[in-house]
Amino acid sequence: MVLSHYDEWHSVLNESIVVTPRRGVNDDEWWARTEPLLDAFRERLTALGLPIGLGRMRSWPDAWRREVRATWPGVLDQSWWKPTDYVQAVTHQLHADDVVQAVRITGTRSPPI
Repeated sequence: MVLSHYDEWHSVLNESIVVTPRRGVNDDEWWARTEPLLDAFRERLTALGLPIGLGRMRSWPDAWRREVRATWPGVLDQSWWKPTDYVQAVTHQLHADDVVQAVRITGTRSPPI
């Protein structure tokens, strides 16, 4: 089974960099650090005339794709996840016989749509 951070997984889906938070940093501090990095990333793409958007990454030079993809393992790094973060799991196959316990999870936030 693979666990990944739900929100940051969207950075991967959107072919962007993943900026993982540092331990003890609140969301506002994280965004203050992240926003300039994302802006700089987009500005570099634009300056080089590289297209931005879903499915565009395949036309980027190999070095650019490697640079972006090198940040993606951050979505799997559980060391920075908070107890309130959404986590998603993927497994190849799950049979009813594999289930040993079912737990109802409730929270104060609505689940993502």
